[in-house]
Amino acid sequence: MAYQELNSKPYNKKIVWKIALNASIGSFIFGYNTGVFNSNQLNVAATLGWGGNENLYISIMAAMMPFGGLFGALFAGTIAQKIGRRKALMLMDVINIFGCVFFICPYTSAFALGRFITGYTTGSFSVLSPLYIGETSPPDIMGTIGSLCGLILAVGIMVAYAMALPLPTGDYHSDPLNYWWIFMFVFQALFTAFQFFVLWKVYKEDTPIWLLSKKQDQKALKSSMQYYNEDEAVKVIQKLRASMSADRDKTLEAIEKEVPETATSEKPKEIDNSKRQTDYTYKELLCCSKKSRKMMRLGILVNVFQVAAGVDALFAYTTKIFSELGGGVFESRAYTVVFGVVTVISTLAVFPVVDRFNRKTLILLGNGGMFITMFFLGLFAEEFSGSGPIPSLVFVLLYVLAWSIGLGTICWVYSGEILTSRAISICIGVNWIVIISVIFTFPHIASWFSIGIAFWVYAVISALGIVYFLIEFVETKGLDSTQIKEAFDKYK
Repeated sequence: MAYQELNSKPYNKKIVWKIALNASIGSFIFGYNTGVFNSNQLNVAATLGWGGNENLYISIMAAMMPFGGLFGALFAGTIAQKIGRRKALMLMDVINIFGCVFFICPYTSAFALGRFITGYTTGSFSVLSPLYIGETSPPDIMGTIGSLCGLILAVGIMVAYAMALPLPTGDYHSDPLNYWWIFMFVFQALFTAFQFFVLWKVYKEDTPIWLLSKKQDQKALKSSMQYYNEDEAVKVIQKLRASMSADRDKTLEAIEKEVPETATSEKPKEIDNSKRQTDYTYKELLCCSKKSRKMMRLGILVNVFQVAAGVDALFAYTTKIFSELGGGVFESRAYTVVFGVVTVISTLAVFPVVDRFNRKTLILLGNGGMFITMFFLGLFAEEFSGSGPIPSLVFVLLYVLAWSIGLGTICWVYSGEILTSRAISICIGVNWIVIISVIFTFPHIASWFSIGIAFWVYAVISALGIVYFLIEFVETKGLDSTQIKEAFDKYK
């Protein structure tokens, strides 16, 4: 038996954390790919000979990763439902390693293909990691464990920024160290290979929820007993099974109401799992049918507001931003590393509070801080542009602190709590669409208007988020999956 009694809790917290840490490697890949092209853009451009089209190619290649991520997110839910969360993670590990091979080829087309393929796996991981963790975490620590995705994502960004420091700041064509950027892009394959090995050899069972949905009750119990004691594992499985049976009964009742009495001489004996009320069809989700409307509206807009307020413009272009505000190439890279370090520290700061404060409170505090800092970033870029990069650095750091406290962390926790596997793939797919838009449009807005105007646009978006969440948010702190479903059932 994997469980060992270490404290008064009915589960082994150490094993829970190990399972979550391994699953969160997908979040590391998400963060790493978000930041890896930030500080080596000039080095890649010189190697691949982009010449006068440098700015255009940089914006395209920066957007190519989230473009692949969009497709990965959209298909991840279907893959996870069909083959399981565990096998879906392992499949993405293999595809990621395959995609890294293209970075070794010094051609623009190969580089673009590598960005798309690793982006595809990144998008899949953005769905699979919080889904897997949400389905294997005890309710009383779900917020803290769920925050792990945000933390490891931030670590991935920081590592990507730090990896760029050895790159030359000039003489790109003759300095052999310029080719360091190739290793930067291939480096992620080490982590996906490790995750694949651990899932293959150590954590051999899928999540209890998925196994129950496939009527593999004994395997579901075995999976639950990896971290729960035997008595508690039985209770958890019984509760999940009861919830699924209740959904089955509600679906049967709904079908009977829809079918004319003359056609109901024989009741359906079995309801396919795909028709369970908690596992909505794509048509129900995309059309926001009455029974899924509230969940989808909140799921989509939590993901939209997480990234629409400009955080990915910073993750993708901080080196360029600091350069334009007066910093040198190496100085701007160093500021970018500081930005990455503070992102990690800010996310760590969330851990003690995420299960003490309501999700809504943290989101509102975070969005308020994002609005204020983006406003002042725009002010320093427009009215005090001669003050150098240091004041802007301070407000960038305060911005990422606010983002980490709020939607930067809570988005992943909340998505894993309220969304089904298909719903989470749609909502995070929307997240990727917004990321593509922000990353592609930011340099053009800055060129057509100014960086300050771009920052003020993001400030307005943060303010709109405050208004929306004040009105619409459904609190989930301290609730298990059954209680969360009941909370949303009230809006049907």
